[in-house]
Amino acid sequence: CVIIVFTAPTFVNWQNNKGIVENLVGEHLGYRVKINGDLQVQLMPNPKIYAEDIVVDSVSSNTKLAEVGHVILSKKLSDLLMFNFSIDEMVVNRPKVNLITDEEGRNNWEPLKVKNSGYYSRKLKNTLAGLTQFGQIVVENGTVSYVDEKEDTSKEITKIYGTIVRDSKTVLTTKLKGVYNGDEQKVNINVDIENPDSLRVKTQLSSQDHDVNLQGLLNNPYKLSKVQFVGKLSAKFADANNLKFNHTVFKLKEKYLDLKALELTSEVNVSKNRLEMSMIDLKSKYNQLKGNFNISKDREGVTSSIKLDIDKIYIKKDDSDHAGGKLEWSDELLDFSYVNDLRVNTSIVCLECTYGNRTFYQINLKANLENNNLIVSQLNLKTDKDGFIKLTANAGLNSPVGFEVKAEAQDFPVHTLLPTYITKTAEFNLDGAFNLSGTGVSLKALLGKLSGSLNLDFKDIVLRKVDDSGVAVFAKSLLQGKGKTNFDTTINEMKVVGSIRDGVLRTSDIDFNLSGDSITAKGKVDLANLTLNYRVEPEQLRRNNLGVVISGNINQLDIIQDKITPKGVIDGFNRLVTTNIIKKAKKKEIKTYFDYDDKGNLEQNVQDFLFQK
Repeated sequence: CVIIVFTAPTFVNWQNNKGIVENLVGEHLGYRVKINGDLQVQLMPNPKIYAEDIVVDSVSSNTKLAEVGHVILSKKLSDLLMFNFSIDEMVVNRPKVNLITDEEGRNNWEPLKVKNSGYYSRKLKNTLAGLTQFGQIVVENGTVSYVDEKEDTSKEITKIYGTIVRDSKTVLTTKLKGVYNGDEQKVNINVDIENPDSLRVKTQLSSQDHDVNLQGLLNNPYKLSKVQFVGKLSAKFADANNLKFNHTVFKLKEKYLDLKALELTSEVNVSKNRLEMSMIDLKSKYNQLKGNFNISKDREGVTSSIKLDIDKIYIKKDDSDHAGGKLEWSDELLDFSYVNDLRVNTSIVCLECTYGNRTFYQINLKANLENNNLIVSQLNLKTDKDGFIKLTANAGLNSPVGFEVKAEAQDFPVHTLLPTYITKTAEFNLDGAFNLSGTGVSLKALLGKLSGSLNLDFKDIVLRKVDDSGVAVFAKSLLQGKGKTNFDTTINEMKVVGSIRDGVLRTSDIDFNLSGDSITAKGKVDLANLTLNYRVEPEQLRRNNLGVVISGNINQLDIIQDKITPKGVIDGFNRLVTTNIIKKAKKKEIKTYFDYDDKGNLEQNVQDFLFQK
């Protein structure tokens, strides 16, 4: 009679002991949970435990943490009679795990209060040992869902199938596959736990687009304060540009680097407060570099060291069209607090660096950050010819921020480093030197205290589709985009010598040649307030080539052409420039609202015309 009862599945009412089960599961998972479901037990012909409609809820928030369609544990009766209590197979069908971060950054899974530091170590050790008691664990049609309510994002891995197999008494092999972002992903993990002080680990993450392998030794695996991984990383990506992570480094990568056909190998050493990647060898369609990287943390802060030897690298140019946008300086406080307690040593040598469509050679960068002071001791860039630029700088990143930079250049194509919307209009090389320094709590305040000097020679200037037939049309064509032509304007040389004090740049007379005429520009620029006042005039004023005054805010400049009056030529500042033209001009060419032949009132009429009307 007893045999007949246990041959058929028997419903077991375990609700009275549910608290014990919840405590055991919670202790194993490390989270407080509530569990509901139905349980059946069968002893013959072979023992089975069958649980279905399992729901795992949070204790405090009453949110659903996980659910499982059914779980089946099976065992040969003959093994059980021999007191072998290991499980032959466990099948987990339709498991779904929900991970939720609310708007305040809290997770829906509530961790247990850990009373001692060895809790997680024991849990990991017991988990691995427990898995060896299963001949095979099968996962069918699983799902992992992650929702970030604060960032309003959600991600999901679906159609998860796989097995965890005990290959020997101490070797576990996990093979899983699932669908993420529409692509099937595969995960293989092989762990040998024979030596409790050093686990052998092999992992692989692969899809049709990538193959990432990490293998090595996990030393002191059950002592979290001393755990260390030593091994090798190898990875291949058909297009690593598709990697998307919400981190500053990856955002910079997305903006500036092209990583098609990426292959990466490196020796890896990871411990609690240290990451070291040595013998880095990275190759892609456009890039090839080798080097070392390490970052560590101690009581004094974070120390990072980067040493790269780059054979070639391609940096995408920022092609954002800023033309027409408003230029303005921010009053927001400059905050570099994220570099507090950060120490960085950088040494980079690049034989061939391409930025946009321009290649530079023999680039050297040496920089150091410590105690909130950034020192660039060397930055050299050479072009394919004889051009170069050398720069040194230092900055104090406390508040107020202060900096000093010195640079010299020879036949250097600066325009290639500028945004595309500028290079579409102008190209030029640069000779000379400059030095700048400033201090301030915001960018605008810093520019208001900017000082320095410059002695620069702009050479081989090419202005795209800019009319050079006269000073006025030249200024309007260049600065306002009016009167564009189908030809380019070339200016052989333009020397700019000046000084900056309290954010105002004052230059000596700037001389250049425009379509055979000698042109002089004089004035000043208020860099902090983005205003300028300049007069640009030809050496010989003519009725068809007068001077102009350029003034106002940089975002909306006024270009005022000289006027011919009965007294002579006046400029946009209402200053009398010359009387030469008026003496040669015919009276009918002088347009005034008063009678030029009214000799008795002529003087007053001229005064009104010049300064009041």
